[in-house]
Amino acid sequence: MAAGLAGCGGSDRRQLRVSAASSLQDAFTEYARSSFPGEEIHQSFAGSDQLAAQIEQGAKPDVFASANTRYPQMLHREGLVEAPDVFARNRLVLAVPAGSDIHSLSDVARPAVSLVIGDPAVPVGSYTGEVLGRLPEGERTTILANVRSREPEVSSIVGKLAEGAADAGFVYITDVRASAGALRAIALPGRLQPDVAYGIAAVTNAPDPDLARRFVQGLMPGGPGARLLQQAGFLPPG
Repeated sequence: MAAGLAGCGGSDRRQLRVSAASSLQDAFTEYARSSFPGEEIHQSFAGSDQLAAQIEQGAKPDVFASANTRYPQMLHREGLVEAPDVFARNRLVLAVPAGSDIHSLSDVARPAVSLVIGDPAVPVGSYTGEVLGRLPEGERTTILANVRSREPEVSSIVGKLAEGAADAGFVYITDVRASAGALRAIALPGRLQPDVAYGIAAVTNAPDPDLARRFVQGLMPGGPGARLLQQAGFLPPG
């Protein structure tokens, strides 16, 4: 984060610093490259909870984008970011390596299956908690017994699955699409699916507020960033 927020002294180009959830990395990287050719866009990607904590501790990016609405709203109440907007939605899925013999959520309850999930503090972990909380108690208990680790961001779950270090994990559908065939998605029943909404806000007293608001606006419906998000598999905010 320190590196991402460091200035690049000696440049006359406008600079923007973005702190964003790790699941946004591919789409945001392309958005910055294609829509801001005349500016320097420095982006840091990590768990939304970690990035929010850094802002609370004094970090000063221009834009904060979270995989939930809770953290932007919390920072807004504290006067640290402007009023946030929902700019995209996503779907939670059960992901497995491409050649896995796991084909349903009930298969994850089998003995010796290793499951990785997000830490409850990170949005993907919170959404996973919603899913498991809607299961019958017996099934939920059996699945939780197979949890091998609770990861600090969704990219860590994806990494373990791609490396074969785990049999299954809860991630976003966009993460499976970005895996280039390494992972396979198992859709969750509609009754279990949480409302995965992404919130974004310009940081209060951002170093370059005009550029920050332009970055945010481009992610709203009809903007160039919104089109890239949809190409990556994200859903519109409505």
